[in-house]
Amino acid sequence: MLLVLSFAGSNALSATAHFEKLLAFAGRDQVRIAAVYETGDANFAASASAGAGHTVNAAGTTTTIIGHTPDPSVVGQSVSFTFIVAANAPGSGTPTGTVTVSDGTQSCNASVATGSCSIAFNSAAGRIVTASYAGDGNFAASTSVGVTQTVNAATTTTTITSHIPDPSVVAQGIAVTFTVTSTAGTPTGNVTVSDGTVSCNGSVATGGCTLTPITPGAKTLVATYPGDGSFAASTSDGVSHTVNLAGPPSSSQSSVNATPSPITASNGASFSTITVTVRDASGNAVQGATVGLATTGTKNLVTQPAGTTDPNGQITGTLSSTKAEVKTITAIANGSVTVTETAGVTVDPAVADHLTFTTQPQDVTLGSTLTTMVVTAWDAFANPATGFTGNVTMAIGNDPNIITKATLGGTTTVAAASGVASFGDLTIDLAGVGYTLVANAGGVTGTTSDPFTIIPLP
Repeated sequence: MLLVLSFAGSNALSATAHFEKLLAFAGRDQVRIAAVYETGDANFAASASAGAGHTVNAAGTTTTIIGHTPDPSVVGQSVSFTFIVAANAPGSGTPTGTVTVSDGTQSCNASVATGSCSIAFNSAAGRIVTASYAGDGNFAASTSVGVTQTVNAATTTTTITSHIPDPSVVAQGIAVTFTVTSTAGTPTGNVTVSDGTVSCNGSVATGGCTLTPITPGAKTLVATYPGDGSFAASTSDGVSHTVNLAGPPSSSQSSVNATPSPITASNGASFSTITVTVRDASGNAVQGATVGLATTGTKNLVTQPAGTTDPNGQITGTLSSTKAEVKTITAIANGSVTVTETAGVTVDPAVADHLTFTTQPQDVTLGSTLTTMVVTAWDAFANPATGFTGNVTMAIGNDPNIITKATLGGTTTVAAASGVASFGDLTIDLAGVGYTLVANAGGVTGTTSDPFTIIPLP
């Protein structure tokens, strides 16, 4: 670009002023300047200077935050930041473009002409906020000195919304629900609900917990929120709640449960837990009741409930038995109230332990089939081992013949069904007095029959 300075006369001072005015209005650029003596005069001819290079830099700027309102603010509240961007001397004019206001985490943007923007800070803390001007074609970038903005925790409101049941009874759980709200967002953390003696805790998100009073009377329930990093603590208004004593045990409302069932016959290794729940006529748990157990059947080992019922009205005992049969359990509360509901426990036989002849061989004539013999498996407690299905093998035990030994014919191995093996086609081919048979099976103790005679033919 060529700037021409014309001299209309010989007044150098006025020419200089005109030249300076031209430079003041020029934009940022690399320019060349030439001086031209255009008309000359009667004594001097016209002339022009050689061009001279000249650099025009962008004017420096100063960015300043002039206000931030409100200060302090609270989480979620909009804070308005106002700013100005001014040209530094010797520059002049009005900068244009965009300014960014930021604390390093959150920011807002606005034009120089607008002069303000707002940030709603999302956590409580002291902030250092700066405004940064990006510059334009004629004005350089600049960043303001940081200003301190205090962001406090947002206020909250804690409210108990329900407490069920009301009235309740001592040791009965009360479902207490609550809310913690704020205009600045959603608080986090836990809430403690108390009746002045006992308390329970639940998260703000869950919105409830179960309070179990341990004394009767009129209670005032209060929920307390301790706050978190962004939300302030708050305490609910007290709400009234009545806690009554439970009534006497009810035979129809109380219950008895036995688990597991069935169990296996044993000396206590296999047992069923008997749980008795004592309630009053309104179905409220009765704490502090004594409970006794009575059972049908024989050879029972009963562990009576110790102490008294817990806050849920419950207490437990156990039942085991060496006798395989169905037991019926009855509970008596406080020594006089018989619970209507009963529980049943089936006691199954233990594993097979030994065999016996439940039908013995009889005397028969040589050549005849032996009378049907029955062998039964038993557990260690003299219960028929009905679960036994193993093979039972029959053999001659005592053979009275000295020179030639007898042979046992027929089906000598039979699979037990429900613990019983029957042999109906056995024969012995030699006569003799004092025969015995032996029955054996894997994993159990065998057995020997009573003596019998094979009668010779006449």
